Amino acid sequence: MADRLALGHTELVGETAADVAEPHLVLWNTEAFFALRPDQVARRHRLDHLDAEGRLVGSLVIGLDDADDGGIEAASGMGAPFGGFDLARSGETVANVEALVDHAVRDLNTLGVAEVEVRTKPAHYGANEAALAFVLANRAFMPSACDLNAFLDLRSLASVDDYVTQLKPAARKILRRSAAQDLVASQVAVDDEESWADAYEVLRRNRVDRGRPMRLPLAYVTAIRDAFPGRVRLLAVDHGGVMVAAALIYRVAPRRDLVQYWGDAHHELPLSPMNRLVAAVVEHALASGTETVDIGISSEDGVPNHGLIQFKRAVGCSIEPRYVLRAPIASALAAARP
Repeated sequence: MADRLALGHTELVGETAADVAEPHLVLWNTEAFFALRPDQVARRHRLDHLDAEGRLVGSLVIGLDDADDGGIEAASGMGAPFGGFDLARSGETVANVEALVDHAVRDLNTLGVAEVEVRTKPAHYGANEAALAFVLANRAFMPSACDLNAFLDLRSLASVDDYVTQLKPAARKILRRSAAQDLVASQVAVDDEESWADAYEVLRRNRVDRGRPMRLPLAYVTAIRDAFPGRVRLLAVDHGGVMVAAALIYRVAPRRDLVQYWGDAHHELPLSPMNRLVAAVVEHALASGTETVDIGISSEDGVPNHGLIQFKRAVGCSIEPRYVLRAPIASALAAARP
């Protein structure tokens, strides 16, 4: 096992954004993210709205594509878990949220877009998400898909001991027994390429063994790590010098982290190391000033994975819907405020 970093080793603080060049944007809306896919760069458009004093209220980042009928479609969150509208302030007024959405719809119409898809953030990303849901529902945006999303809420926790205390007794017992298997949790250094490759193989094997594809190649994982320095992190759990579990974590917005992948493989331990890994994720997140950790969806095409949902709930996750919304631009324009 290569030398590792402590779980608390991080240059992040709570207000660290995904990209300091565009600090109000979620990671998947940034220019730096689109630059990872050169064929998508020219399709990216950032539609900004400023208030009467010239202050940036927020943005909608979309990717343009040709529709089957020969028109133009736009998608926010293209090639990503989600995108959606980004507000510059954490508690924007509903009036300004309305103005942002209406401005974006008019800009989309100017671009010749016939229909727009918005892969919205889950509600736990902040108070603005409720205002956006209200405005979009009244601008002809309708759900075209819905999945169940899980997240860890750390806002009431001061330490990993607080996390353990709030678990149900059965979950605390499993965590104690899992950790007692001589498991060592740590953060992998950014320049430890061998361990990054080992972790990728653990994550890939975990998904393949469960019949799920590993869509991101190792070259992409290291590329996004290098494109967002310090914001893409890797945690590992080792047993006897062998990596048996790993978690790939993104800082996607201030005080918001997301587990892109996590899983275990390459072991015959009596108990899964995953419970120890979750505790490591919590410890690292608290050291990073993180308030919530998005664990991702537990459904596919609207069909829930009941076993996965129960595991996430057992380790302390809350469940929420994550919507994909669509709207014909003509209908959204008709519903916009004058």
